[in-house]
Amino acid sequence: MPTTETLLTLPAVGASDRRSRQKVVTSTQMSLERVQWHLDNWAEWMQGERVGSSYRRRAAGGLRGYGGADFDQLVDAADARCAEAVNTCIDDLQMLQHVAVHHVMLASVFRFRGVDAADLFLLAKLSLCRTIPAKGIA
Repeated sequence: MPTTETLLTLPAVGASDRRSRQKVVTSTQMSLERVQWHLDNWAEWMQGERVGSSYRRRAAGGLRGYGGADFDQLVDAADARCAEAVNTCIDDLQMLQHVAVHHVMLASVFRFRGVDAADLFLLAKLSLCRTIPAKGIA
C-alpha cells in the first residue's frame, strides 16, 4: 500500500545539515491483510457480546495473584479497544458497505439486488485501509 514520506529537519547542535535531516515515514494506509485481521477481531468481539458480558472467560483468583492483570488480560483489553475503534469505522462507512461487512463477517442476512456483496465488501476494506489508521489503530 502507498505510504507518504516526509522529510523533517531536526535541529542538531554542531551537526552538519546532512546529519540533521532524518527521513520519517508515516503510513497513511494499512494493508488489506491487516484490515482483515482487524475485521476478524471485530467479528469475534461482536459475537462475544451476544453471549453475555456477565460471565467471565476465566475464574477469579488463582495462584498467579490477587487481581493483577496478566498478559492475556492485557492483550484482550487491547483487542477490545481496537474492536471498538473498528466498530466506529464500520459505522462511518456508506450504508451498502456497512451492510456488506455485516453480511460477510457476521453472517447477517441481507439481499443485494444488482450489486455484488463481495465487491461492496472489497470497497469497504479499501475504505477501512484509510479510516482505521486515522483512529490511531495500527
